[in-house]
Amino acid sequence: MLFVKCNAVHRVICDLEWYKLESREARNLIILMIRAHQPFRITAGKIIPLTMATFCSVRLFNDFMF
Repeated sequence: MLFVKCNAVHRVICDLEWYKLESREARNLIILMIRAHQPFRITAGKIIPLTMATFCSVRLFNDFMF
């Protein structure tokens, strides 16, 4: 869901007519476009992306061990 929302923000910014804005506003939007191009990811220990699948597998592993 987080990935989908990040892509939606990127798409909306790209669809804007940013080239018609004042230079300062256009520059800020370009920075947002660059940042939104790479989706935000939550990681576990900056190693493993924490997705629903990895969360469930870790939880199942813990339930199995204990």
